[in-house]
Amino acid sequence: MRPRTFIFLFGVLLLSSCSYMQTFFKGEKAAVVGRSVLYKSDIEKIIPPHTSAEDSTALARQYIDSWALKRLMLLKAQEQLSPGDKDVAQQLEEYKSQLLIFRYENKIVEEKLDTSITQEECAEYYRKNAERFRPENGLARARIVKVDKSSPNLQRIRKLISGKDSSDMVRLRQVVKVSAYSLADFDGRWVDMSLLAREMGVDLGTLQLRARHDGHLETTDSMFTHILQISDYVAPGGKAPFEYCREKIKEMILAVRKRKLLNDLHKEIFNNALDTKELKIINNESD
Repeated sequence: MRPRTFIFLFGVLLLSSCSYMQTFFKGEKAAVVGRSVLYKSDIEKIIPPHTSAEDSTALARQYIDSWALKRLMLLKAQEQLSPGDKDVAQQLEEYKSQLLIFRYENKIVEEKLDTSITQEECAEYYRKNAERFRPENGLARARIVKVDKSSPNLQRIRKLISGKDSSDMVRLRQVVKVSAYSLADFDGRWVDMSLLAREMGVDLGTLQLRARHDGHLETTDSMFTHILQISDYVAPGGKAPFEYCREKIKEMILAVRKRKLLNDLHKEIFNNALDTKELKIINNESD
């Protein structure tokens, strides 16, 4: 047998055995779309350990359907789109460039961004940008007690929850511990009024009206009475307290620093390229 004939036959045998080799190494097939194959071993990788048989079957079915639809859509696109529409080389190159630049900028930010922010910096930013901290829904400090609507301690809870002294809160916690389902005081933090409205199951306007009156509101369902007492209130459009804004201010300061760091980086790279002649801007305009 001539060498070329032998090489040709060997190549045919090799190609014909590819499917067998893939099955040998990757195991049993789960789905096939055209030349694309999904193996059961691929599906097993996405199912978390200790998942029940029922959940495993559901996850596998969902994964197979998603995988198959993606391949079927790709086949349909390849059939229906013109050669020009299928030419995505330039778009892929642009996406690759953007991704590399994004990763490089993130690397610089991680290495060089100063993330230390003092209390004085936050307070100064708050003072200079007060108009940016106007809550749309209003803010409140509040307590909510959930208690059985037939509880014999209901009247006592009503009295204690509206108390002003710290001793009232101590006694309230003691009563709640033995006779109520829950007490939420949000750790004394300011919270958005929309959150309190959801907790009480009322519309925001109703809650804002009660906040302006005496800050007390009760709702009752088939089993429980929900008692809300607002101790401090900032109306919509009012100035949000500094402690409520502190974390947001830190994010804003970091965003400003990041923007400046990247702007300085861009200028440095651009100017260095001009100085080293790596960048040459050619002016073809006639004098």
